[in-house]
Amino acid sequence: MLNIYDMFKDSTIKFSSVDVVIKALSTITVPIFALILTAEQLGKYGEWFSLYLVFQKLIAIGLPSYLLVRLSKENNEYFFINSQKIFIIWHIVVIVFLLLALFLFRSYFLIISLYLAASLFFLVELKSSFYRHKKNVLGYSRLQILYVISFFVAPLIICIFIPSYQSRIIALVTGLLFVNFFIVKQNPSLKNNLHLSDLLLETKRAIRFGFPIIATAFLAWFKFGLDLQFLKQEGGYFYAGNLTLAFQIMTVVSILGALITRNLTPKLYILYKENNSKEFFKNIINYGFFVVIFGILVLSLLPLLKVYLPEFSLSSKYGFWMILSAMVMVFAQFFATLFLYLEKTNHIFIFSFISSAIHPLVTYNIISHLDSSYIGISYLISSFIYFLLMYVAFLKFRKRVFT
Repeated sequence: MLNIYDMFKDSTIKFSSVDVVIKALSTITVPIFALILTAEQLGKYGEWFSLYLVFQKLIAIGLPSYLLVRLSKENNEYFFINSQKIFIIWHIVVIVFLLLALFLFRSYFLIISLYLAASLFFLVELKSSFYRHKKNVLGYSRLQILYVISFFVAPLIICIFIPSYQSRIIALVTGLLFVNFFIVKQNPSLKNNLHLSDLLLETKRAIRFGFPIIATAFLAWFKFGLDLQFLKQEGGYFYAGNLTLAFQIMTVVSILGALITRNLTPKLYILYKENNSKEFFKNIINYGFFVVIFGILVLSLLPLLKVYLPEFSLSSKYGFWMILSAMVMVFAQFFATLFLYLEKTNHIFIFSFISSAIHPLVTYNIISHLDSSYIGISYLISSFIYFLLMYVAFLKFRKRVFT
């Protein structure tokens, strides 16, 4: 039974509440962008954004999750803090190099901006992990507000005056640069106290841990990118733009779920260590409840697209099934924490591969035999298969933890 009072006594719900408010604010900007940009421009932005999501995981190599796993098992705060300093220094060098490349090779703007935006976002994620570990809700809130301003508000203001997908990308990268300046400023001492041999060993472990996560990100891009190409053949960038808007609406729910999962993960790891199966499932039900309510709220707003954004009426059809798939995926992520804890990320990749392989087959059959407006069903089917695989495997492997 859901006990709201008990939930608000721990810091997890405080972080999750911040995430709910922040995602609600960012949700408001999604239809506004659709008002400013045409469906064709939004389709082109969608192609860039889908690749950005891949580079985001590629650069992060699952490090924030890896650090939480190490900290939960060994309570090695020394490594946690100093590894952050190492990667901040490394990413500052990379970011400076990319800015120089962007200045010298402007014709490759879209490609270089992918790396740059992903590198900048990585530091935001790393700092967020630090605030969560320290239970610093105020610092976390400030960082998330800055992120919303840089990722949503600043691009929105720029697009009002210069309505193009290129201006949105430029504003996004510029805003993330501002947030990273804030992060570096909050870390005045970047002196590294970790020995090189320790760094190399931990980096090797982190890559082994994170590589399957990178591959999973490619599979996520594969689904969305392939659907964009299917729809471009059906109706050009107009259809692709509608899918992009639906994808962004779905992403609001899925990212909220991912943030809540990450906030809840340290608590779940403690429950693993304490062999507390009852509390584990209780937390999944409690926090999953919030995501479901938020998802239903977003679903209830979809009909407004037909009224106020008739150009994007297809998005409401795509979005209905895609939002349902995001809600299913959140519960799969809760169970995936076990495999992160056991450092068996290969299982996450295998399950993603199987569900992703089914996705294009379903999409092709929907377009061939039904109507392209039902393409969102393929997301729901692949997410449900991923959830079933994750849950069955969870039941098998939980004996290693819950004994």
